[in-house]
Amino acid sequence: MFPRILSNIHPSLRNAFLLVGLILVSNVHKGQDLDPHFSIFIGSVYSLPYDSLPYGYMPYIKYIAPIDMIFMSKLIVQENTTQHPFPKVAFKEYFGIIFKSKMTIAEDGLYEFALVSDDGSKFWIDEQLIVDNDKPHGMRLRKDSVNLRAGTYPVKVWYYQAYPEKYGLVFGAKHVGPFDSQTDTLNWDSEILFDFDDYAINPAGISKLDSFVNFIQDSDISQIEIIGHTDDWGETKYNYDLSLKRAKSIVNYLERIKACSAIHFIPKGEGESKPLYPNNSRQNRARNRRVEIVFY
Repeated sequence: MFPRILSNIHPSLRNAFLLVGLILVSNVHKGQDLDPHFSIFIGSVYSLPYDSLPYGYMPYIKYIAPIDMIFMSKLIVQENTTQHPFPKVAFKEYFGIIFKSKMTIAEDGLYEFALVSDDGSKFWIDEQLIVDNDKPHGMRLRKDSVNLRAGTYPVKVWYYQAYPEKYGLVFGAKHVGPFDSQTDTLNWDSEILFDFDDYAINPAGISKLDSFVNFIQDSDISQIEIIGHTDDWGETKYNYDLSLKRAKSIVNYLERIKACSAIHFIPKGEGESKPLYPNNSRQNRARNRRVEIVFY
């Protein structure tokens, strides 16, 4: 299975993102050669209907015939204006690309994957969504860390250019270190699942949970704890109640799905009591607003 530690970073400084993106996409770091290696990225280019642009990737696109094929050794397209079109693509806007490649992992461990893009992008490993940076926006970083066994995996990257006048795509991958094989933990940014100050799962959250079900339904997992966390804004009791309600919302959704019937789900709320980072900045507070999933 693919235990994951999600770390979505709220966009603030474009130059900082580009710098981080450039660091992450280095194929070889000094003193190590454990970073993932990729075969040629084969890209299927699609013309997108204008009314689909606000929504990003849509599953139906796989049934549409591509209008072109492109080949890239690395997905490093720095921010640029549409006066200089996306490399090897004849269109300036309203197009999407699905890149496919094979990823080789040399050693068991924790690996980090990152997407910096304008507009949207996504990254899958063996059809499991790992990084979601989709829908229209300026250059923005999203990243995720994944425990992987040594081997070769099919991977897929989605990118689309919705609106003028800028574009960009930087995909990066690196080895982070070893992982704990006893207890696996996944962290999701709360804003992916819930609207602000709410505990009803939003449409993006439903899609995320459906993908999660595909991930766990054929596993040997017997028990999963769903733990809600908040930042320190607001009253302590209110934050605790919100975190517990969010955890219960997720459990209620998963328990209604037959494929998960053999798994025991336990909802918990921690409120603001267990931050991952000091609550001393907007970015850190966003990181602390999360849902933690612990597998047993």
